[in-house]
Amino acid sequence: ANIITTPGMVVAVVCALGLLSVNPAWLHQGWMHAKLAFVLALLAYHGFCYKLMGQLQRGQCDWSAKQLRALNELPTLLLLIVVMLVVFKNQFPTGAATWLIVALVLFMAASIQFYARWRRLRAERLAAELPGGAAG
Repeated sequence: ANIITTPGMVVAVVCALGLLSVNPAWLHQGWMHAKLAFVLALLAYHGFCYKLMGQLQRGQCDWSAKQLRALNELPTLLLLIVVMLVVFKNQFPTGAATWLIVALVLFMAASIQFYARWRRLRAERLAAELPGGAAG
């Protein structure tokens, strides 16, 4: 995973610095400040995931599968906000964006719960079908 994500992150940061050097006026606009804050959050997320990946490789991670699935959705939310900031700039629809993000978080939480339940029920059904299983 690191062979793709880290070099991609470096290329994106270098390109962003290039764009800002060509158009430094963006640094004086509120939407860019907000965007850069969310990009910094993405960079912190990347570092946190790198640390977590090391813990997983060493067998020292105590995060559940459900927690890891939830963590996996964080960059989706951050990137959605970043894209909306770039598209709308200073006309960012704060109210509509807030409701969209709340709806997306609720949908993701429900999806994670549904998937965890589906996996549990499937495992129980498979265990019951095995010779010597719960039903056998």
